[in-house]
Amino acid sequence: MKFRILRGIHSEGGQTYGVGSVVDSKSDLGRFNSSPDEPRFERVFSDPEETRAAAMAGCPELQPKAAAVAEQPAAKDAFDGKTVEELRGLAEEMEIDLGKARTRDQILAVLRSV
Repeated sequence: MKFRILRGIHSEGGQTYGVGSVVDSKSDLGRFNSSPDEPRFERVFSDPEETRAAAMAGCPELQPKAAAVAEQPAAKDAFDGKTVEELRGLAEEMEIDLGKARTRDQILAVLRSV
């Protein structure tokens, strides 16, 4: 899993990483985020398959940050405006396994990755 260091430093594999660095770690560094207001690490998804796998596993980091959503207008697609129930129905019709995806953003990540 890849994580961006948001504050402090992190040592792993004999290397020390500073703020802004991306660390490829076997550990879930997100568990070290003791405060949601000031997290130390941010999960970085590098490809659609990794994003899909994380969404199916119910990864909480797929929740969009308000600032990021405000900066970039979302592209419209067939899923916009659909409720969670409607998205689940579409996934069933398309025979797409949602895995552990529960939130709207997690379900959208799975649907948009196929």
